[in-house]
Amino acid sequence: MIGIYLGRYRAVLLAGILVLTACSGTGTHVNDVWSAPGSGSYSMGRTMVIVLTRTPAVSDMVERILVRQLQDEGVSAEAWHLIVPGVHGPGRTQIVPVVTSAGYTSVLVVNVLQVKQVEREYPAAQVARAEVKLFSVLTGDRVWTMTADTYVRSVTGTSLIIPQEEDVQHFAEAVTDELIRSGIL
Repeated sequence: MIGIYLGRYRAVLLAGILVLTACSGTGTHVNDVWSAPGSGSYSMGRTMVIVLTRTPAVSDMVERILVRQLQDEGVSAEAWHLIVPGVHGPGRTQIVPVVTSAGYTSVLVVNVLQVKQVEREYPAAQVARAEVKLFSVLTGDRVWTMTADTYVRSVTGTSLIIPQEEDVQHFAEAVTDELIRSGIL
């Protein structure tokens, strides 16, 4: 009889741990993915990665991690902040001459649309909503889009909202996973 109660206790304890882990909110949730017709045959080739945030340090970190993730998947990717240092938040008129003259075939742009506070007592108490767009340099057309929410834990000791690298890694993995599902990678 005690063995039955002990077995149930363990099951309830395990279920509780799983629920708490799921509620801790770390990771990325993909909201929407769109691919242009025929994009499955598109090859990213040499790709410029540009991240648009309010904070240059955050943009640089996300670019670096996303480039590393894409390179792990065999993409020849480079970060905007390393190719064009000191130009944060470039516009189309700044981007087009750089990518066309340097022979890039794709531009992957990440735009952080908003960061909002989540009312809860978990380490990841903020959600960053980002839109990711892949453009063909040759045609100028959008090939692929993804929107996602990533739970972020701020780096303590700063007045800026700077995510931890682990949270950005979750986002980068979600981007490459969806590019693979879409047949682009």
